[in-house]
Parts: sequence; C-alpha cells; structure tokens
Amino acid sequence: MARTKRRHTRGMRFIKPLPDSIREPVSVATARERGATRSQLRNTAFRAPFHGTRVLGPAEPSLQVCCTALMTRLPDGSAISHLTAADLRSMRLPLARRDGVHATVPPSHRAPRHRGVHGHSARLRDTDVTLVDGIPTTTVERTWCDLGALLSLPELVAVADGALWIEDATTTLSDLRDAMREHRNRPYFPKLRRALELTSAHSASRPESLLRVHIVLSDLPDPIPNYTLELTHRAGHRVLDLAYPKYRLGLEYHGDHHRTDKHQWHTDIQRANDIVKEDWEELQFTGADLPRLDVLLAQVERRLRARGWVG
Repeated sequence: MARTKRRHTRGMRFIKPLPDSIREPVSVATARERGATRSQLRNTAFRAPFHGTRVLGPAEPSLQVCCTALMTRLPDGSAISHLTAADLRSMRLPLARRDGVHATVPPSHRAPRHRGVHGHSARLRDTDVTLVDGIPTTTVERTWCDLGALLSLPELVAVADGALWIEDATTTLSDLRDAMREHRNRPYFPKLRRALELTSAHSASRPESLLRVHIVLSDLPDPIPNYTLELTHRAGHRVLDLAYPKYRLGLEYHGDHHRTDKHQWHTDIQRANDIVKEDWEELQFTGADLPRLDVLLAQVERRLRARGWVG
C-alpha cells in the first residue's frame, strides 16, 4: 500500500519532541546540531524570516525576533545597524525607510545579501555596539553616522534632534561630534558635519525638525524651536513648536491625535484663543503638508511679510 504523504498545517504537533534549545530563534545549521530533524524544521509551525533561520510560532515575528534570528547566521563581531538599529532604538525615522533588516559584519567577512537583509561590511569597535533587548546593536552615535549614507540632510537632522531632545536625550552633541570624526574619510562626512550645525535639542518631533531645517536652508529668517510664550491676559504660558517673536508668528504641528482626541481638540482651541489674545498669529500644519514643504514655506513667507519682515 502506497504511503500517503503527510501534510503539515500551521501549529501542528511534532511527532518527535523538539529540543528545548531551538524554541528560540535559531539557524538551521545550529538546530540540526542540537538534534532537530529536517522534517521538524520543515514543519509549518516554524517561520523562516531569513534564509537558513527558523522561528517557532504562528504569529508574524516581531522586529526583535527577526533581528535575533538573523544574528544566528552572522559571524562574531556583527551587529544590527543603520535603519534597523535606529528602529530598535526608537530614533526618529521616516516610516517609509523601514524595509528589511540592516546588519554590519566585520570587514574580513562578506556582507550578507539575501531576501530581507541589507548587509554591510565595516569595522565596528567595541564601543560602537551595545545590547538592545539582548541584540548586538550599533550605538546611537554610530547608528546616526551610518545613516549619513542613507538619509537626506533634513532627515539626518531630525534623527539627531530626536537623540538630543532635551526632555529625553540619548546622547550629547559632543559624543555625536566625536563619532562623526571617525567617518571623516566617508563621502557623506560633509553631510554629517552640516547636520550637526543644524541640529537642535529643542525640537519635539520629526515634522518640527523637517520644517525647521527647510526654513533654515531657505532665505527666511530662522525660527526659535519650542518657544515659551508668557501670557499677559492671564496667568500661564504656551509653548510654540516654532516661533518668530519679533513678528509674533508661531508655527504649530498637529499630529493625528489632535484630530481624534476630544480633550486634545478642546485644549488646542483654548491654546489658539490664548495666542490670538496675545496679538500673535499661528500657522498650523499636519503630516499632509510634509511632502510639499515648499508650499508651506511660501505660506510662512507671506505671513512674515504681512507682519513686517522685509527680507
């Protein structure tokens, strides 16, 4: 009688128990060394986020799990880097750039090149790598420098602003400068240097940083980030994302929660009324304005000229 081919279904029980040591993300080679059979590793209870890796579980693996799985395939001295390191460290990244996993291997090894992996080969000093959720990951400073090869100048400034944000800083301007000097022979070094000239520890969000940088690079006067406006008609103050005190003009970014949160909506109305009572004007913008900042800059220029700026 012909043997019927057994079909696997997701979450199927294993006839032979799995070794406990492969219930975490593992390379196929290591799993085989630890006693897993080829048949077990083909079971659809496993996912394969990258070639030669296995992750046990029915759910789509998280970024952390994917990074852990990839590290099982990389040589000693490797680390998660570039955009993925920035993501693991919650740095201010453009969402559209989060594709695949970036990793750096020592220069004596070939950079990995397969589905879902962006490989890099470079020297990493011990001080360039720390653990994030147990995963070897380039530091904030090294990550920011590596991003110089991938991000535009405004995006690079926004990432630095986030790392330096005065209320939750993860590095210092001095440490970023020191790290930057290690990249002085890289073609993107001038971009890093210019980004540090433009960075601010007072930008509370990525959109604020992007708008501020575009303004500074234009012919418009430089705004002050996170400016505190002391109220005169009543006790209290209001903080403006970007401000021109001389011209009594403020710029305010509204994320989507300003639309969906009822309490925030009422707060915004009170805030706007307070600003008007101080004889200030506020120009508001949202995420929809970011792809066309030239239009927003033209609006800023018109309001500045209406309030006395002559250029």
